[in-house]
Amino acid sequence: MRVAGRIDSAMLPRLLALVQASDPDGGSPTTRTARRCRGISLRAYNIASGSPWTVGELATALAAAMSGPPLVVTGQVRAGDVRHVVASAARARRELDFTASVAFEEGVAAFARAPLRA
Repeated sequence: MRVAGRIDSAMLPRLLALVQASDPDGGSPTTRTARRCRGISLRAYNIASGSPWTVGELATALAAAMSGPPLVVTGQVRAGDVRHVVASAARARRELDFTASVAFEEGVAAFARAPLRA
């Protein structure tokens, strides 16, 4: 699992164990996952810090990571702009024992510099 651009080595074994425990007879990862999903409600998890960061702070961190120009704030608001969104990682913490371990600036910098993936 990737968290803020790098592999979370603590989370991946737990997720793999969940899939393997659901199909002890083996099979390909796709087959195991398909078998596991039959008749089971799938759950979504927010893998996030749970701390609020503004779009401006994200843009500033991205610019800093790439040695780009400073952020220009116009003060104008466009229809449809998202004003406030914070992802709660409470379910991931409770059910997967997930806790974010990468600082915001470090994660943004790793994301900005990571090679594009297909």
